[in-house]
Amino acid sequence: MNNTRRVEWAKTALIVLLVASALFLGWQTRLFNDMLRAMPIFGRATEFAVGLPEPAVAAARPLVIVITDEYGGRYGIRYDTARRNTVYNATSGILGEAIGSKSESVEISEAEWRKALSGPGVYFEYIRPVMLSVLDVWFGARMQYYFEDVSLRRIFVAFGEDTNRLYFEDYYTGRFFGADTVSPGGRAQDFINDS
Repeated sequence: MNNTRRVEWAKTALIVLLVASALFLGWQTRLFNDMLRAMPIFGRATEFAVGLPEPAVAAARPLVIVITDEYGGRYGIRYDTARRNTVYNATSGILGEAIGSKSESVEISEAEWRKALSGPGVYFEYIRPVMLSVLDVWFGARMQYYFEDVSLRRIFVAFGEDTNRLYFEDYYTGRFFGADTVSPGGRAQDFINDS
């Protein structure tokens, strides 16, 4: 009789362990993101950072944000954390939309990268390299081209008439990339005036 109880206890323990590991793997692979977004108790924050601890959400905030208007005027913020958070809250959706709707990236020259930076748009620079796929998770963007995953510190959304364009630099290789997006065109002046 004792032997039967031990076997049953071992089976129960194994089942609990398997369920726990399945839940952990589901969380790690973002399997439950859509379900969590649908639950009102999690609120709007789950749209951008489902299941991420607070330090990870804070890490999504860049060190530097620069907005360039259509006349070449620039508004940059780096050291004022409260101001940077306000600007980030107003512009982060643009980056999320651009990442989620980008087409396949193409390699571009550094000259093309610099030319893009002189036009209207919003530039984000992170303190440490971050994978493009991690930004995708932070924004809940659902990037289509995961095979293009690179580490980056600098990323720029160029405002177009109808749609925006995404530019970024691979931190480790120094190569530059650009990708068309289907995200609606933005106007930098609106963000500068709101800041």
